[in-house]
Amino acid sequence: MPIGIATFTLFDGDGIESSERLAFINRDKTLRIGLTTDRKEYMPGDKVEVKLKTTDQSGSPVRANLSY
Repeated sequence: MPIGIATFTLFDGDGIESSERLAFINRDKTLRIGLTTDRKEYMPGDKVEVKLKTTDQSGSPVRANLSY
């Protein structure tokens, strides 16, 4: 991705937008973000537990300042 601001949008199974976030992309620093959830499927209104893991290009853990 080029340096700049990217928009990430999450859609449900019916293609309806559920959330959107902006992110600043800096090519000089590569950050890999892994995301896992506690279940594969959810019903409307269910609590979603998300775990994020941030690493560098070599897979070493990297501290990150993220927001939601």
